[in-house]
Amino acid sequence: MKKIQLKKKDGTPMGDYVRVHERVMYFSNEEAFKGWLLETEILDTPDPEVARIRAWVTNELGQVFRSAHAEERKGDGFINASSHLENAETSAIGRVLGFCNIGIDTGIASYEEVANAVKQQDELPWMNHAQFDGLVVRMNAIKQPEKRKELVDNAYKTYKVKRDYRRQFEELIENRDMNI
Repeated sequence: MKKIQLKKKDGTPMGDYVRVHERVMYFSNEEAFKGWLLETEILDTPDPEVARIRAWVTNELGQVFRSAHAEERKGDGFINASSHLENAETSAIGRVLGFCNIGIDTGIASYEEVANAVKQQDELPWMNHAQFDGLVVRMNAIKQPEKRKELVDNAYKTYKVKRDYRRQFEELIENRDMNI
């Protein structure tokens, strides 16, 4: 499979990436996957601007071998201005094929996910300790893990977050309150 080199903005190599169409061609043509199916479905979301896709691979016996999800917001970035549904589907397909060990060397994320993350990381300010403490207090007031995760996801879109803070956020998402 043809690979492309992913690089940070400063030109530092991040590893090789195999595009989704290459993974699909491999899956379709490889003898090991003969009789297997790659399928997708659109999942409902509370926000009509968000496309959420589930992709899965079933083996020749009809058993689900691997599944993956992807989500894209309409208008987030150039591609999503007009094709957020298609982009989400491509990402879900790339992820599920990655979970099948097709075309991965260093990670599962799509090229666009990695490029977007690098771009955002370069532009975001670091979360300071007061901001961290404030988020912890808000998370402690919420009992539902999905709501806590939503707060953390929004923080990740706003700030670069230290690894230690990320670890603590993961603990909080699982409802293990912290005293600060």
